[in-house]
Amino acid sequence: MVAHALAQRVSELEPGAMLPPERELIGELQVGRGTLREALRLLELQGVVSVKTGARGGPVVMRPDHRPLADTLSVFLQSAEAPFIEVVKARRAIEADLARLTAERADQDGIAALRASIEAMRERLGDSDFFLAENLRFHEACAVAAGNQVLQVFHSSLKAISDGHIIGVNYTVRRRSAVVDAHKRITDAIEASDPDAAYEAMSTHMLEFERYLTRRYPGVLTRTIRWLLPGA
Repeated sequence: MVAHALAQRVSELEPGAMLPPERELIGELQVGRGTLREALRLLELQGVVSVKTGARGGPVVMRPDHRPLADTLSVFLQSAEAPFIEVVKARRAIEADLARLTAERADQDGIAALRASIEAMRERLGDSDFFLAENLRFHEACAVAAGNQVLQVFHSSLKAISDGHIIGVNYTVRRRSAVVDAHKRITDAIEASDPDAAYEAMSTHMLEFERYLTRRYPGVLTRTIRWLLPGA
C-alpha cells in the first residue's frame, strides 16, 4: 500500500525530482522506517525511483523503461518452459501491427530516423557489433513512431528476450545486406503511408528472421527462455 501511494506521487513529478526526506514521508504515511524502505526498494526494482545515499541523498524520481517488464516476463517464460519460437512468433505479430500503425502515424522526423538507421547499417555492414546495435535501433524507432505505448513496451520486452545478440546469433555479411534491404522496404511502405504494405513487409522480415534461425541455428528456436541477466 505504501509503494502504491508513493508510485502515485511519483507519477505526478518530473524525472530527477526528489521525494521528501525519509522522516517527512514516515510522518505523512504513518508507517515505520522499515516499511518505508521496503516500499522504496520495491519501487527501485521497478525503475520508478533511484535511492541515492549520502547527506543529500534520497529517492529520486525515474521513468521506468521496458527492462523491469522484460525481466519479469523472462522469469515467467522460464518457469513455463516456453521456447524461443513462441517469443519470435509473438514479436512477428506485434512488430507487424506496429509497422501498420507507423505507416498511419509517422511524421517526417520518425521517417528520417528510419532512413538514417538504414544508411548507417549499409555503410558498416562489416561491423557485426554495430550492425546488431543499429538493427535494434531501427526496430525501436519504428515502435516509437507508431505512437502506441502499450505495444511499444511489449515490443521492447520481447526483443530484449529474443534479440540476436542475446541468444548468441550472428549474421553473415550477406544476411546483413538482406536485413538492410528489408528495412528499406518497410520504410518505403511507411513513407508511402501504406499500412497494409508496411504490415506485410514487416511480417515477411520477421518470418525471414525465423527461417534464418531455423537454417543456421536449428537448436535456438526450441531452447527454453532463460531469465535475463541484470541490465539486459
